[in-house]
Amino acid sequence: MNRDRSHYQIWFPCRQFTKPTGGVQMIYRHVDVLNEHGFSAAVLHKTLGFRCQWFENQTQVEAGEIDVNDSTIIVTPEIYEQDEYARIPKNIPFVIFNQNVYYTFDKFSVNFDEEYFPYRDPNLLGVMVVSEDSQNYIKAIFPELNVHRVRCIVNPDLFYFPQKKTNQICFLARKNLSDLQQVCQILRYRNRLQGFQFVRVLDLPQAELAKIMRESAIFMSFGDPEGFGLPAAEAMAAGCLTVGYHGRGGREFFKPEFSYPIERGNIIGFVEAVEQAIEDWTMRPNQTIAQVKAASHYIRSTYSPENQAQDIITAWSQLLNLPQTQSSPIAPDPRDRPVVF
Repeated sequence: MNRDRSHYQIWFPCRQFTKPTGGVQMIYRHVDVLNEHGFSAAVLHKTLGFRCQWFENQTQVEAGEIDVNDSTIIVTPEIYEQDEYARIPKNIPFVIFNQNVYYTFDKFSVNFDEEYFPYRDPNLLGVMVVSEDSQNYIKAIFPELNVHRVRCIVNPDLFYFPQKKTNQICFLARKNLSDLQQVCQILRYRNRLQGFQFVRVLDLPQAELAKIMRESAIFMSFGDPEGFGLPAAEAMAAGCLTVGYHGRGGREFFKPEFSYPIERGNIIGFVEAVEQAIEDWTMRPNQTIAQVKAASHYIRSTYSPENQAQDIITAWSQLLNLPQTQSSPIAPDPRDRPVVF
C-alpha cells in the first residue's frame, strides 16, 4: 500500500519538566519540523493543558490516552523505563530518540535474557541520535539497527555574536558540581582572574540564558557525559571563548582551533586553560575575537534550523520509505559584525 507523510500519526511521549532541559526542547522542535513538512506529529504529555513555558513555542501538544491504529508511531526517549515500554500496545512500531547514549542502559539490568530490552524489539523501526559520537556508539552495539543522526539546533535568533562583551565567566551549575567547585575555588586562590567575575546559570528561561552568554567573554563547560553538549555549542555561537569538557558528544564541535577542550577530571588543566583564556582576552583581543567569531560562525552554520530540518526529514523518509525533499540552503549570517570588549 502506498502511503504518504500525512498518513502517519507520530507521537512523542514527553516528561513534564518545568525547568529548562535541552532534550525536551529538542523533542518540541522535532515535532514542529515534522508538521511543517507534511507529517502529523504531536508531543504527548500526561496532564491536559501542560506545555513547557521556558522557551517560546507553538508546538502541537496533546495529553491523555491516544487512539492507536495502523498509522500510529511512538517515539520514545532514551530515559524510558520498562514499565513505560509495557504501556505501548503490542505490534505498534516505534522509534527511539536517544539524545544521550550514555544513559542507554541506565534503566536495565545486566540480565538481558530475563527482561524486555527495546533495542531488540522487532517493532523498533530505528534509532535517532544527536551526534557523531552517539551514532558510533549505537552502531558499535547494534550494527543491524537503522541509526540516523539528527543535528541539534542552536537558535540563531538568541545565540549570536554580540557587539560588546564584559569581563564575565559564565557556567551552568548542573553536572559535575565537585569539579566546578574545585575549578572556581582554585582560580580564586591562584588570584589570576584579573577582574573577571563568575556568573552561575541555573534553570533560566532560554532568552535569559542567551543574554548572559552574549554578555560573557568566557564559558566553562562541565557537562560530561553528553549526547551532544548543547550549552557549550550555544555559548560558542554567542561568542564565548569556551573552555572545558566536551562530554564526548561535543567532540565534533569542541575544536582546538577555537576552543579549549579538557578531558574530564583534569582539574589543573581546566584551571590553566581558563587562565589562558583570560590572558587571551586581555592581552590578545584582536586574535581572540577572530577566534571566537570563527567558533560562532561554525556553530551557527553547522547546527542551523535548515540543517536540522533536513536531517529530520531525511531520517523519517528513510525510516518509512517515503520520497524526500531538500530543505532550503543556509542563508548568510546577518550578525557577522565587529565586537567591542
